[in-house]
Amino acid sequence: GLGIVVIVSVPGSIDWLADTFNIPKDDRGRLIGLIIISVIGLFALYLGQAARISTLKLTLDRTIRAASLKTSWLINHELIEKTKGLDALVIIPAYNEQDNLAKLLPRIPSEVAGFQIGTAVNDDGSHDNTIDVARQHGVIVISNLLNRGQGGASRTGYDLAKLLGVNACVTMDADMQHRPSELSVLLNPILKGEYDLVIGSRKLGASSGGSTMRKVGIDSLSRLVSVLTGQRFTDVSSGYKAFRIASLYSLDFQEDQFQAAEILIASVRHGLRVKEVPVTIDERMHGATKKGSDLSYGLRFFRSLVRAWWSH
Repeated sequence: GLGIVVIVSVPGSIDWLADTFNIPKDDRGRLIGLIIISVIGLFALYLGQAARISTLKLTLDRTIRAASLKTSWLINHELIEKTKGLDALVIIPAYNEQDNLAKLLPRIPSEVAGFQIGTAVNDDGSHDNTIDVARQHGVIVISNLLNRGQGGASRTGYDLAKLLGVNACVTMDADMQHRPSELSVLLNPILKGEYDLVIGSRKLGASSGGSTMRKVGIDSLSRLVSVLTGQRFTDVSSGYKAFRIASLYSLDFQEDQFQAAEILIASVRHGLRVKEVPVTIDERMHGATKKGSDLSYGLRFFRSLVRAWWSH
């Protein structure tokens, strides 16, 4: 509005725009120049607001995680004290997974290849008996008041692992697709100090179920991430992975749902030693996937990949 007033009052005052953008020095040219400047201004405003929203989102994320941890610490105090100083912690984000957890939790060992491990279930706002099932099996329970996605739940689990002072952590799906018997394959390279991040790959190992479209999509995205990072990866969507806890202090993940690509990109860019190992991915035993259709999954995964590449 101010620009229009200036043009009407003193038309020649913005002739410099004509020189800058190589447009005619007449009324139409002045209007085009004003539109160009307006678009640039609006884009700058958008970038500023986007940065502000990102900061607010990060603050909210940290607040929710801190609240969940504080509540967990009070409820699980005795169990947490027993878990402090163990070699590793298995983190299981769970959303409405009561039936699968009832079968999964008894299979998770307390010792792997001579290393002592604990287990924590992060209930991600479930409205079934996920919390009760986890408590019945004597594991640490973190409870989110609302559903935040696997990435958000995993970050709270990483925070707990840091507070417990364990050396490594493993993220495992609650749907029985990941085999507890393969924990040593992921943990050994970490606890021996050989790698900072170890990812279980179904392409190097084996898998059952899953549509052809999803398999093709995972292959394509894996090739794309390999090109972007300069390191070959075969299964960028795997949620079965192990971290050296010390390496997490240099990383700040932000994706709430499709965080697998972000973890890979951020880890490589920060110089972490990353390795893929063969694992077996089974079909979900009970319930339906929370990831949506193949097309929806692929699009949202690609979007998170682009955001991760931009922000890290």
